[in-house]
Amino acid sequence: MGWGTLSRRRPRNETREKELALHPKVNPLASWFVGIVVVIGLPVLLNAALPVQAATLPTGFSETRVVQGLTLPTAFAFAPDGRIFVAEQRGPVRVVKGGALLPTPFTTLTVDSTAERGLVGIALHPDFPTTPYVYVYYTVPGDPAHNRISRFTANGDVAAPNSEEILVDLDDLGSPLIHNGGAIHFGPDGNLYVGVGDAGNSQNAQALTKRLGKILRYDPNGGIPDTNPFYDGAGPNADAIWAYGLRNPFTFAFQPDTGRVFINDVEWGGPEEINDGVAGANYGWPMCEGPCASPDPDLSDPIFSYPHGPLSGNGCAIVGGAFYNPPFQQFPHEYRGGYFFGDLCGNWIRRYDPGSDSVFEFASGIPAPVDLHVSPDGSLYYLARGSGQIWRVTYDNPPGSTPTPTITPTASQTPTITQTPTITQTPTITPTFTPTTCPVSKPTGLKPVEGAVSKNARVRLKWGYDVCVEFYRIKLQKQDGSARQNLKLTALKYRTDALEPGGLYQYRIIACSTFDCERSKWIRFAVSATPKTATPTTVATSNLIATLAPAP
Repeated sequence: MGWGTLSRRRPRNETREKELALHPKVNPLASWFVGIVVVIGLPVLLNAALPVQAATLPTGFSETRVVQGLTLPTAFAFAPDGRIFVAEQRGPVRVVKGGALLPTPFTTLTVDSTAERGLVGIALHPDFPTTPYVYVYYTVPGDPAHNRISRFTANGDVAAPNSEEILVDLDDLGSPLIHNGGAIHFGPDGNLYVGVGDAGNSQNAQALTKRLGKILRYDPNGGIPDTNPFYDGAGPNADAIWAYGLRNPFTFAFQPDTGRVFINDVEWGGPEEINDGVAGANYGWPMCEGPCASPDPDLSDPIFSYPHGPLSGNGCAIVGGAFYNPPFQQFPHEYRGGYFFGDLCGNWIRRYDPGSDSVFEFASGIPAPVDLHVSPDGSLYYLARGSGQIWRVTYDNPPGSTPTPTITPTASQTPTITQTPTITQTPTITPTFTPTTCPVSKPTGLKPVEGAVSKNARVRLKWGYDVCVEFYRIKLQKQDGSARQNLKLTALKYRTDALEPGGLYQYRIIACSTFDCERSKWIRFAVSATPKTATPTTVATSNLIATLAPAP
């Protein structure tokens, strides 16, 4: 995703491809690309020069403008008292209070705002304002530049003087100015999740030693939970990695009722993606964009994707994400549990229904939507980067409004519209996280069994099986710490490459739920000098059994 350009397909030299795309003599689609530059790239057109938009909405919905006058906004966050904190790319954090944009910024950061860099992420502590921390993700100028996660202490509507606490300095960025990521949100487990792009180098996405092209997880103070899936302490892994194989996860969102997380990934030549977030998942970039052509059990395909390009209905970069699970249900009942997402230059917002795997048009004609949130009173708020405005969408509750699926048809049943009382005031109710399938709890009963069969280099692993476990991983290495392998179990069995005859090895089991991972102790074993081929065992009824065996 580029604020003024598109940055896409396969990693030959993405910077050069992006430059070629802007020259009409080279690329016949350049006029479309240049149109995006005109709308998004020129500050003079981002505010007063653009008229007040009238978005096209479904029957029964209307919108009101909350605020205008923002300059290059990138993200926003609600406070429980109704204030809105807005990140502007060039460094200011603005506060909207009582429907007005306060003249004095909360704080102003010194940033590198070139291309996709700058102040691009903002979040409030889950216990705000009792715990008065405002978290930001921004690009620190330098040669090389790097991204940083800091927090400020709020003192009313401004940051307390000298209150910045630097929590995390991320990897140095290279010369490409693209794929910066930047979304930061607190999960239902109380930890801070961070979307980081691959910085224009696709190989970063698969490297577990780098924090680029990843979703990271930190505690609120910048520490790293030891339940992260690749945590290895003094080992080579970047311990903060929670999921990987992403190109530019600019936005993501947690579902309030369940804790489920959807990750939006901006792609290159393939479809834009919505991914189901799970600890330790590999989303396949740069090997795949959209669903992999040849299914790979070790890679997680998106749950939904859509094409990009100049054709009607397409887009250029998936942005914004918000589940519709408010404390007060204002929209019709079929909206509950749906996921709103937008496209930066498609100028639209759509709704994905996970239950029916269908997508519905919702809003169009929005100048560069970039962030979305659902308020406690059930309204949908969107941030229009192209006009520097925030808008509120409400449901006016007319009788008999039936949305029509526009991408994936569903059964020919007419949804019943439940009459919803009109909400006149924003309730001061904090949603309560009530997991239905224990997504936050750690796996339990992890009890590896010693007893490697050294004569044929076969290791039988057995541990308690828990319904919360999403997957298991085996970490195998020599006892001196060399020859490390991270083996994800497929179909509850796994075959490794041949182990070295006479080698001294050790393994540990890692079991991951949606958010956390649990590790067993190290189990040591010796391999016979003349190993034989072994056949993996199968799954027992109540216990999971896996085999590490030499390849035939």
